[in-house]
Amino acid sequence: MIGENTSDTVLPDPRYGVCEAGSVRARVQRAPGQIPVRAEATLLDISQYGAKLLASCSLQIHELVTLQIEVAEVEQVFSLPAIVRWRQPAGTATWRLGCVFTGALPQAVLDELALLGYIERRQDRRQVVDVAARARWELAEEDFPIRIVSVSAGGLRICCEEEGKIGERLLLQLDEHEAEPLFVHSRAVWEREEDGRRVIGCRLASREDYELLCSVLRLAAADGPADADSPRSRSILGLAVLIAISVILLVVWLHSR
Repeated sequence: MIGENTSDTVLPDPRYGVCEAGSVRARVQRAPGQIPVRAEATLLDISQYGAKLLASCSLQIHELVTLQIEVAEVEQVFSLPAIVRWRQPAGTATWRLGCVFTGALPQAVLDELALLGYIERRQDRRQVVDVAARARWELAEEDFPIRIVSVSAGGLRICCEEEGKIGERLLLQLDEHEAEPLFVHSRAVWEREEDGRRVIGCRLASREDYELLCSVLRLAAADGPADADSPRSRSILGLAVLIAISVILLVVWLHSR
């Protein structure tokens, strides 16, 4: 029956919602002889064990299909054999479909989608930052300036003028005031233009690299220059002006006596 769910656990947790529906290109490849043999789809959420789709046609319950997910930044199409477990009408000529993968989706694929910003993993929320640093490609002798613009447990994004070298290791140098520089190890996995800037997405080499990066970022936030528009800065400025006026009034009063 249409709309019937044949399993209470179609998508075992954790499920990861797609941040922008339609941002990941997906299609359903059916067995030869089916009409249509291929259907365009929108990925709604995904886990290691299945996916929820918005498709342009209805599929049969228990139908064996191949879900193809295309990620432009890594120039790769992931082909995942799956079984349709449920379907629901979602409007004119559109259907919601629940699929279970016949084999577990590699964790590396989920890491890739999270790092690219396509899926949101609550435990790996991205923190927006703006910190100057320097970086060097593993086989290069010279470093170059960068700005770290976001960080998550899986990786980070940097802005720079240097052309990205996808797949190569990138060593980040973080200055910790008067102490010796600290180094964080990562690998470049994608590159794209965002708002006229060259942005490179990097995967951190280890949890230790993430924790080290976070500790330096916390110090940078604590010791960074105060924002002139922040409430704290305005309060300090107002207090300074008040003290200055009080001093002037006191001097005028003393001279008038």
